Amino acid sequence: MFVGRRSELAALDAVLARAGNGNGSPVLVEGEAGIGKSRLMALLESRGRAAGVAVLVGECLPLAEGELAFAPIVAALRSVMLDREMRAGLEPPLRAALGALWPLKGSERCRSADREQLFEAVYRVLAGLAARQPVLLIIEDVQWVDPSSSDLLSFVVHNARRDRLVVVATYRPDELHRGHPLRPFVAELERSGQAERLELGGLDRADVTELIRSITGRQLPGVMIDAIFARSEGNPFFVEELLASTSCGEGLPGSLREALLLRVAGLSAPTQAVLKAAAVIGRSVDHRLLASVAGGSERVLLASLREATEHHVLVATGDFYRFRHALLREAIYEDTLPGERLRLHRLTAETLAARPELAGQGANVDAELAHHWYAAGALPSALRSSVRAAAQADRMHAPPEAVVHLQRAFELWQRVPGAEQVAGADRMTLLLRASEMAEQAGDDELALELATSARRAVVARVEPLRAAAAESRIGHSLWDAGRADEALTHMAEALELIPEHPPSAERTRAMEAHGRLLMLNGAFRDARGLLEEALAFAERLEDHASRASVLNSLAVVYDQLGERQRAIAAGRDGLRVATELEDGSEMLRAYINGSQAIDNDGRVEEALALGLQGVEAAHSLGLDRAAGDQLSEQAAWRLIRLGRYAQASRVIRPAFETAGRITRSTLPPPGPSPASWRRFAATSSVLRRCSTRRGSRCSTPAVFSWSGWRSPGGSRSACGRGSWSVRGGSHTKACSVLLRPRGS
Repeated sequence: MFVGRRSELAALDAVLARAGNGNGSPVLVEGEAGIGKSRLMALLESRGRAAGVAVLVGECLPLAEGELAFAPIVAALRSVMLDREMRAGLEPPLRAALGALWPLKGSERCRSADREQLFEAVYRVLAGLAARQPVLLIIEDVQWVDPSSSDLLSFVVHNARRDRLVVVATYRPDELHRGHPLRPFVAELERSGQAERLELGGLDRADVTELIRSITGRQLPGVMIDAIFARSEGNPFFVEELLASTSCGEGLPGSLREALLLRVAGLSAPTQAVLKAAAVIGRSVDHRLLASVAGGSERVLLASLREATEHHVLVATGDFYRFRHALLREAIYEDTLPGERLRLHRLTAETLAARPELAGQGANVDAELAHHWYAAGALPSALRSSVRAAAQADRMHAPPEAVVHLQRAFELWQRVPGAEQVAGADRMTLLLRASEMAEQAGDDELALELATSARRAVVARVEPLRAAAAESRIGHSLWDAGRADEALTHMAEALELIPEHPPSAERTRAMEAHGRLLMLNGAFRDARGLLEEALAFAERLEDHASRASVLNSLAVVYDQLGERQRAIAAGRDGLRVATELEDGSEMLRAYINGSQAIDNDGRVEEALALGLQGVEAAHSLGLDRAAGDQLSEQAAWRLIRLGRYAQASRVIRPAFETAGRITRSTLPPPGPSPASWRRFAATSSVLRRCSTRRGSRCSTPAVFSWSGWRSPGGSRSACGRGSWSVRGGSHTKACSVLLRPRGS
């Protein structure tokens, strides 16, 4: 039953109305446990459906440290994402990217699908649905959100401002500890002024009186109402539990937890046992899994479940049972004796290991296994499952969760005899993998710490190739941290550790990586020799991935050394090889670097045509938020120089809007550098002046900064600075000084 909340409902109704007009904004609903957030969302859901809104609902799960990647997103969007018609309008790379979370039989496979493509694919499906009807996406209990879900929600919110889409998130503010993955998201929305925020407080005495009357069907004495109102402080869930305890002849309990346990204590012993098993499994429980863990006969189980549902502890939904409120599960779990918890966690893990389909569609069953094995004290099994869960999180494009699983593996390493055999990998290999995942998650400091630990774990004279791999990883981490000189030192050390002969894939990649960082650091002559040698090795070894990367770096090197025809040829070859490999990242590097070489050769129209092809390719690949925006920016400057201001404005506008919304949390590396906002602002200023003052003297200079985007390793290219002025409609002098970017 629902009472009060008139102003909050009016605010949510207004949000739904705005969403219908393509002017939706995110809504944050905060309040303590039991204050009525879920009831408010249930009412909003029913109102939305009645108004023809597509309502999608997911909830975050209190599983350890939020290591179940994308859990609320997978649940909320499953019905939409498994609809082949909804996927039909997507390009093949984006359909393939969705398979990481919602696999379809016979769906496309794409070699280069990554996190940005997954985020873009999710957004485009939601935008497509919103074009048909308004969409309401409700995510509950985001105090338990995993970092990847938080990033994806942020991405969707920032890109859906003109779609008929509203995201509503509920959370308990008292659980947002320092470092919580939701904190940056909430703070960013508050600073931007984009979000509506509803704070749910306790009901007043009149609303509590109405709630009591609706539950009991009669008017209680004023003294009793006063006592319940004072004890509950207007918390609706507490009011209900206080009423339940008084109906059993008990006095008023001192706390909500005590009231909840009094409700459970009145149930039969078999039912209490079933509820303990359900509490250990989680808030939502598959009937088959519960039957296996609880044990006993089916007849006794069904009788217990009926009693639990009749007394409003569990709610049946299809083949699942869920606790009526998360607080009920928490209270029952905490009241279960430690030894009983260990037993139930072990039974849950054993059942899921034998029947992984019971974990639910789209779930990372290894993550659940790791959690239950660890809680059961079965450390070898917890170690094995943690390593497997990290690999699965990587396949799901969830690097923050992969790091969490690997850190648990490192914690268990010294406590598990024969850890290397149990884990299926040695500790150094896992440290390097964790460093790479931390880098992708944006934690440069942790990436460097893990890479350094990996280097300490190996003796160079005994295992030079593994030592070189660790040195290279340290180099990448230092580069990400902005310590270029140290990074290049470690990259050189990695190269020294690998024998020159015979040619090897390890040396080829080490030369390619070192040469690329030298190029990005402006040391073009030093980079040239390394990259040319790496190209020869790659061709001999038929290492086409390295070949594409080397060619794209050489396009910049040759261009900056004045060898324009060689630069153009390298760019074209790099594009051809990357296209054959279906490597989206290298394809876009080729468009960026190759078109710039053609531009620098004075063939602006030809460079523009190639760059615009790159913009289209970026959109088809779902990579138009980073490299695609850089291509748009290049194209806009070329159009300005050609005097085609209206077209330049159309080309740059999406990138300009995106740059104003993107932060590191909304788009993981590679992503825009902070200087990109200044560049886009300068471009917009140029267009405004050129379009409004054509034919008049426009001599006010505007400073622009063109700094490279983060490379896949997180690095930034060198920065050029200059000024422009427009004079009397002279198109060729639209930019009096234009220092070229030094490449991608």
